[in-house]
Amino acid sequence: MKQHLLRKILYFQYVIILTLLIPQFIHATKLVPSDNQSDDYFGISASISGNYAIVGAEKDDEVDTNSGSAYIYQFHSSGWQQVTKLVPSDSANGDYFGCAVGMSGDYAIIGARYDDYTYSNSGSAYIFKRYGNQWFQEPE
Repeated sequence: MKQHLLRKILYFQYVIILTLLIPQFIHATKLVPSDNQSDDYFGISASISGNYAIVGAEKDDEVDTNSGSAYIYQFHSSGWQQVTKLVPSDSANGDYFGCAVGMSGDYAIIGARYDDYTYSNSGSAYIFKRYGNQWFQEPE
């Protein structure tokens, strides 16, 4: 029986996933994003559900300064592989999307602590759903 455990590392440059293969053996995997940059805070948040993992990078500048992002990984026989990078459709400067993440089955929830949806810096959470091999943002 395989069980994936998560260990977050300080300084937010990578994430370690520990896989318990049998009671006496643990395999560690280091996750690093394909577009790794300093000060992205990759690993500020992380979650695992089954063979999928999500890792937040709240200060990633993918869309704008500190707009944030989240990375999806999938476990295959060859190990963990990055599947996609998620950003919200209304991503903006300083949203910090990826500050908190959760995953259950085909769903991922991602927080954006400083999103200006209702009021300045009021924050919001986004739901993404997996359809086949692709992840899509759910409507509000």
